[in-house]
Amino acid sequence: MLDVDDLYPEHPKLVRLGTWCEVAGWLNVAALAWCKRYLTDGVIPRAAVWRLASFRGMAIDGEPVTPEAVAMKLVEARLWRERGPDYVIHDFLDYQESRETVLERRRTDRERKRNPSTSHRSRQFQPDSSRNPAGVRPDSSGPLPPPLPLPDPSPSVQASRLDPRSGARARARSNLEADAAGRARTRAEPHRVEPRTRPEAQPALVR
Repeated sequence: MLDVDDLYPEHPKLVRLGTWCEVAGWLNVAALAWCKRYLTDGVIPRAAVWRLASFRGMAIDGEPVTPEAVAMKLVEARLWRERGPDYVIHDFLDYQESRETVLERRRTDRERKRNPSTSHRSRQFQPDSSRNPAGVRPDSSGPLPPPLPLPDPSPSVQASRLDPRSGARARARSNLEADAAGRARTRAEPHRVEPRTRPEAQPALVR
C-alpha cells in the first residue's frame, strides 16, 4: 500500500513550482506508485518516465508539457534528484517500505501458509502447561486422582450399540415368544361353554 501524506497537495516544494504544481504533483504520485509496485526503492530510469503519465497537448506558459520536462521541474524543486541515468525520489525510504522488507514479509507469509501449525490461529488453542503443571489441584492439596473406570455394558447393550437393528430384533423376538406362550395356554385351558337355557314361555295374551 502506498503511504502518502494527506497534506501532500500543499507541500511547500510543490507550491513553489507555481503553474507547474499540478502536473508535477501528479507525476510524483505516479512515480511513487510505480516504484512501490516494482520495488525499486525510489529509483526511476529516465527511459521509464514517459510511461508514468501523459500530458499530450498540454502547454504551460507557452512551454509544451512532457514527462521529461515535468521531471526536470521535480529535480529543480528537490523532490527528485539525478543519479547517473536514473532519477531518485527524495526520501523515498523514509516513508515507504524497502524492497528487502517487502520480500522478507512475502517469504514469511508463504512459509506460514505452507505450515499452518505455526499460524496464530493454531497457536492460540494450544494448552498452557505452565498454569497447571503435572496436574496439580488449584488448592495445592496434591495431584489429581485418576478417573474412575466406567462399568462395561452388558453384552446385549454392546450388541445394540454395535448394531442399531439388534434392539428392534430383540423386541420383536420377545413379542413373538409372548404370543406363542398365550396360544399354548389357551389350548391347555379351553373355554367353558355355559348351557343355554330356553326362555320361559310367555303367557298367551287373552283378548
